[in-house]
Amino acid sequence: MGDITTIIFDIGRTLVALHTRGEKFGRLMRAIGVEPSQAMRRFWNAPEVLGHSTGKLDSPAFYRAVRDRFGLDHDFDAFKQAWCDIFEPMPGMESLFTELSGGRYAVGLLSDTDPLHWERLQEIMPCLATVKKPTFSYAVGQVKPHPAMYRAAAADCGSEPAHCLFIDDLAANVDGARACGMAALQFTGADALRRDLVSLGLLEGK
Repeated sequence: MGDITTIIFDIGRTLVALHTRGEKFGRLMRAIGVEPSQAMRRFWNAPEVLGHSTGKLDSPAFYRAVRDRFGLDHDFDAFKQAWCDIFEPMPGMESLFTELSGGRYAVGLLSDTDPLHWERLQEIMPCLATVKKPTFSYAVGQVKPHPAMYRAAAADCGSEPAHCLFIDDLAANVDGARACGMAALQFTGADALRRDLVSLGLLEGK
């Protein structure tokens, strides 16, 4: 796999699981007119969501746009709590991430996310805050698999794409990383990822 010096993680469905079971999130989605179980398929591509996750709308403007479009009665704090009521740690990933962060590799983050979600993610999984310069779509102005995302992630880690391993749950994002010169693995679970890293000589076996 070459001279890997940097390991870069996606966040959603890789380091943290996404769910739609939250009571606050459910109420918000129903107010918008979407069943919570369908929210990530039907609402995540809404222009307001994409605008927020690519930095075209800051968080207050995102809230106002969604409120005004759907006639919500949420104030900003209630909206924020509901919007972020979707995360839980991915089993086994906090310990693996911490193990890698304390090793010989630089560890980075590359995620399509927004400022509200990033704030909540650090509460759910505090080890994420140890990454000094994470790379997010709302700062880059693009989403994966746009090449600018991978180039920015490598630069934010002080590395070159050829020396990076990227880990993501989506095949399209894995392919995008490879097209930019990174090594990449598709995430299917913590145990499988650990085995892959051991087999590549990037992690010691237990």
